[in-house]
Amino acid sequence: ALGPASPPWRRPRRRRLRRKPPGGETRGPLGIPPAAPTRPGAMSFRDLDGPKGHAPKHQPKQKHFDENTSFERDIRTHVQEMQEVVRKAASQLELAQRSRLSRRAATALDELVERGERLSEDTARLFRDWTVHLAGEPSERHRKKFSFEKLQKAFDEEAAQFKD
Repeated sequence: ALGPASPPWRRPRRRRLRRKPPGGETRGPLGIPPAAPTRPGAMSFRDLDGPKGHAPKHQPKQKHFDENTSFERDIRTHVQEMQEVVRKAASQLELAQRSRLSRRAATALDELVERGERLSEDTARLFRDWTVHLAGEPSERHRKKFSFEKLQKAFDEEAAQFKD
């Protein structure tokens, strides 16, 4: 008994069918008609991009050159890790001087010493590899001279502190 006298929320909804406009033109999902057919000689925005097959008119961007080589980054990281190892080892030794060193603390100190030795060897190897790399590129060697010397000095200081 659903009829015209029923309240609107109880009436079934009727689906509205879209009819094609005369001429067969259809509309897109937003109700916008499709683009007009192109005429010979008509210009489009695609034409403003330049003719196909030609290089763009702007100059290509130069590649961003990373000032820090992988050698520098790795050496810097190793030196920072050595600083951390030296700091931790110093605090362990200070603790050992105040009281008796537990077995666990002694093991941790031994591991720190081993880690420091590995870092020292790895960093020395990185410096050798970087020296070989720079030997083949004089311009880069000239540019990186200051950075190389600064890192070498920091490494030597940390290695000396580690040995103490």
